[in-house]
Amino acid sequence: WGGSTSISMHTIHNTYHAEYEVQRLGVAYKELMFPLQRDGSQPLDTRYLHIWPRGSHFLMGLANLDGSMTGTLYLPDDSAVPKSDLTFETTLGKEKGMAYMNEYYKDAVPVMPDLAKEWEENPHALLATARVSHWVFEDKVCLIGDAAHAVVPFFGQGMNASFEDVTYIMYLIGRHGLGPKGGDWKKAFQEYHNVRSPAGHAISDLAIENYTEMCKKVGETEFLQRKAVENKVEKAFPLQFRSRYYMITNTLIPYHWVDELGVHINTMLTELMTTVIWKEGEPEPDMNHARALIAQHITPYIEAHGINLANPWTFYGPREVQLQNTSKL
Repeated sequence: WGGSTSISMHTIHNTYHAEYEVQRLGVAYKELMFPLQRDGSQPLDTRYLHIWPRGSHFLMGLANLDGSMTGTLYLPDDSAVPKSDLTFETTLGKEKGMAYMNEYYKDAVPVMPDLAKEWEENPHALLATARVSHWVFEDKVCLIGDAAHAVVPFFGQGMNASFEDVTYIMYLIGRHGLGPKGGDWKKAFQEYHNVRSPAGHAISDLAIENYTEMCKKVGETEFLQRKAVENKVEKAFPLQFRSRYYMITNTLIPYHWVDELGVHINTMLTELMTTVIWKEGEPEPDMNHARALIAQHITPYIEAHGINLANPWTFYGPREVQLQNTSKL
């Protein structure tokens, strides 16, 4: 949440007496490596994101280009509600740290040969979301990236959201013919704020929500069954239905639209789950029922907002000018 220290952001905040909030997640993190094994083999299958969900804490492994994996351990901190006896403070030192890891992540420890050393030497840090109500100041300054919307990392969208900010700024500079010799920068900045701030607030909330999903829900049978059904429907109707996760991570659909569409997706899946037949642990959803539910719950929103699921690179500019490809920027 380095953006919370932005001088420009604090200047705008003080000038407008704008609303500004730093929201602690109640979680701290520490990086712990899964290095290549002595024979050069991979410690874990690098095709996947690995998660060990434990309810109020979890371990995650992300692949590196050399075949190793970077592990990140998330534990409650002193701002957690409710309070927890498991924190980095209560597991200080090699002995307590190894005892904790062997109790909760016994299958991961054998492929973490430097764990004891890293536990003592690697620092832990806090996680927080920073929000500010005003992103622009007249025709002088506009905030982008973490200065406008510092988010926790659980949707992997911090940098992507920042790139989208830049994409909008560049689009508006071209659209309004702005340059060093003039143009209505104030109008362009305000238009940027009006379009991007709802998306910034939405991804902040979605990232916090996804923490709960990664920490707890991915270990629950009902959640996994629901995801299995969603995956089958998505493969059957890729031009009519996409999961919220796909739309956030693989398209330029504004985050707040995806958040709103997620409500309709949940309603659709809840209805569909009542008719799913399970055979040997695999779901067999009624695809005719699924098609009808998509038409009822999903299609109206997609059509009303001009969402193009056929092209993930569709750029959604201001509603009166919807460019169909970012190459036109």
